[in-house]
This record gives sequence, structure tokens and C-alpha cells, in this order.
Amino acid sequence: MRFRLIGLSILLAVLAFADPAHPQDTGRLDNARLNALIEGLKGVSGNIESQPGFWLFEYQGRPVYVVVNPANRQLQILAPIAPVKILNHATLVRALEANFSATNEARYAIAKGLLWSVYANYVRSLGETEFLVSLKQVVATASMFADLIVPDEPKPEADEGSESGGVELMTPESEILRDGKS
Repeated sequence: MRFRLIGLSILLAVLAFADPAHPQDTGRLDNARLNALIEGLKGVSGNIESQPGFWLFEYQGRPVYVVVNPANRQLQILAPIAPVKILNHATLVRALEANFSATNEARYAIAKGLLWSVYANYVRSLGETEFLVSLKQVVATASMFADLIVPDEPKPEADEGSESGGVELMTPESEILRDGKS
């Protein structure tokens, strides 16, 4: 009788944590699987710029970079939010506070003169579901923060003739992508 209760408890625990909307991943991600996932995303608009280990696309109205560092196989999902030069001290403090309590696995970071929403993990520890959840967290975090920029601060707008508001955005060859430093 006791073993039946233990077995039933284990079965109930497994069923409680199983999510039929997100079946278990069938394996680890690599560049080919990432490419297929990104190309199959709903909510992508425009073209997907890609090279092995690098993707740039617009997802739910936000530019998103997905980068796999070949040296350490670390995957980064990044979405630019605003040029740092337009953010006041209180706004940056709010970003740090949100890192502690409100961003799930996504984080705010500063690099290349921009405030970013970022997720980083090693490719070997990610499955498809984790990648998709992390992508959605990065985009939601970026959108939420962009909406919270103090009204007396200008919203990020592109300078005439520049898509990045005068700040150099990343390319596959960018230093931050090669060695993780800004």
C-alpha cells in the first residue's frame, strides 16, 4: 500500500509539472535548428539577416539579435531599447532594480551606447522551448521598459539617415559579439 502511494505521488508530481502546450524538447540546439526555429517564428516581420551563429530580425515590432559565440557556444538574445545618452539616472536605476525582481531570465545591460534587454545561456543547456520562452521574455522586457521611459525624456528616435539613432548597432563582426566585452 505504501509503495502504491509513493508511486501515485510520483505520477501526480510528474503530471503536475508536464505542460501539454510545451512538449519536452527533443534535443539540443545547434545553428541549423536555431535557423529553422527563427525562420518559423510567427510575429517576425521583414527579412531575417543571418550568418552562421548570427540572426537579426524584427519580432513583435522590435529588432532582435540572436548570437552564438563560436568560442564558448554561448547564446545571446538581445533587443535594443534606447540610447543610454537619453536616459536619466533614475531610469537606469529602475533597470537595475528590475534585473533583481521583474525580468525573469532576461536582464537589462548597457553595451555599444545602448540599453539592451538580454538573455544569455549556453547552447548545450537549451532546448527549443527554452529558446522560445527566452526570446519572448527579451522582447517583452524591452517593450515594457521602452514604454516606461520617463515622459520628459525623448523616446528613442532614429536620426535622419540613421536607423540606430546615431548609435552603431551590432554586426556579426562586432567586438561585443566576438569576446563578450563592450
